[in-house]
Amino acid sequence: MVHLLGAGIWVGGLPPLALLLYAASRNAATPDPYAVRAMQRFSRVALVTVLVLAGSGIAIASLLVESVAGLVGTAHGHLLLAKLAVLVPALLLAAANRALLPALSGPNEAKPSATARRMALFIALEAGLVLALLGLAAAMTVTTPATHGDPVWPWPVRLSFDPLLDVPVIQSLVQLRSELVLAALGLALLAIAFVARRRRVLLIGSAFVLVAGAVAIGLPPFMVEAYPTSYARPPVTYHAGSIAEGMAVYREHCASCHGTPTLGREAPSGSAVDLRARDTARRSAGELFWLITHGPPDRGMPEFGSRLGEVQRWHVINFLRAFGAASDPRRIGTEVELDRAWLAAPDFTISVGPLTPRTLRDYRGQRMVLLVLYDLPQSRTRMAEVARRYGALSVLGVEVVAVPPRASPKAIADLGASPPVLFPVVTDGNEDIVAAYRLFAPGDAHAELLIDRQGYIRAIWRSEQTGMPDAAAVQAQVERLNEEKAPPPLPDDHVH
Repeated sequence: MVHLLGAGIWVGGLPPLALLLYAASRNAATPDPYAVRAMQRFSRVALVTVLVLAGSGIAIASLLVESVAGLVGTAHGHLLLAKLAVLVPALLLAAANRALLPALSGPNEAKPSATARRMALFIALEAGLVLALLGLAAAMTVTTPATHGDPVWPWPVRLSFDPLLDVPVIQSLVQLRSELVLAALGLALLAIAFVARRRRVLLIGSAFVLVAGAVAIGLPPFMVEAYPTSYARPPVTYHAGSIAEGMAVYREHCASCHGTPTLGREAPSGSAVDLRARDTARRSAGELFWLITHGPPDRGMPEFGSRLGEVQRWHVINFLRAFGAASDPRRIGTEVELDRAWLAAPDFTISVGPLTPRTLRDYRGQRMVLLVLYDLPQSRTRMAEVARRYGALSVLGVEVVAVPPRASPKAIADLGASPPVLFPVVTDGNEDIVAAYRLFAPGDAHAELLIDRQGYIRAIWRSEQTGMPDAAAVQAQVERLNEEKAPPPLPDDHVH
């Protein structure tokens, strides 16, 4: 609303102001003093209005465009760039008018009427540009916002600062020569500013050369290969069913080269890329989609665009995301690490007999979830203990969701009536849930995963490794999560 109000003041004031100054300039001696006063007042109002338009425009762009990819890779972003291209000369004309304002009203000026005519012309041109801005803004209202569009990256490279995540601060200062060069250039810039503080041309020229050199030296290490789909938004959510489907497709079409999806296997031999490597895991979903679709010819990988449907390729990418997260050297242990939420829990459908199905995502912002992967009869004692302490966990804000390995309408009855099972026991879609979450808790043993309110896996217990914790130990981890002062942002349901 503020943006529209500012635009209305700016656009509505320019045409009548241009006509007023043109009419006042007909007096060969001096223009009408009331026209001069109107120009002075409008100049002050226009300055505030432009500042308001700039601030509100940046806020709107951050919401509707959100990223550089949306700016340069969507129709909405292209219209915004066109608006900026038209806005710059309009602001230059406005600045020129402000510079002429003293000549319009100064007592020592020889030709104020000529100045008024020139200002009227500038204002008319500015009004035309602003009307063009309105047309572009109207076109933007009928295009999909960039934040919801599917950007097409126009360049063969993109910036990525992921390599810095592996380099400690001290090592980066010692080992990366480019960083040392940038620091040296910064010191040189300060020295030149001190020496040439009275010679602006030398200072500006030297600063430009140093900044250009710093960019030329510092940016190349962070330039990575990019593709038109590097920032594409996957249409398939990060769901257990998608991961299970992607695992099946991977085993059929990819495992022969990249190896079976086993966390402990050796790296593949030959030219096949190890999908557990950080460089591969850091590729965006759109880049993986491009490589799967077209195949990197230099690595001998065939294209799968004609062999697999688009949805199948996205399923494979969801599986690769889960597999890469499960292979991450940062292991999820039996104790919650505060402020270190990074492993997003795949969504899944909680179908319990004839009841209305829910999803794991429905619990976000409301309750934690203790996901129990069990198998009878070896898990019977543990499931009885979980049933007995369910009331205490529920009071602490935890919902228990139990998943047997196979779908069965008798899953709840198989657990027995004493103690009563009051928490959800999934009776449909079990195989997909187990396949996805066994990536994080591999094996066939009883496993429990604690998922926080935001949707991140924060602790994992497996019976064959450390044994299952007692009720007090589980409650202690839940209380640690309740004490977390800075909850993490909600995980994205799509792979980016």
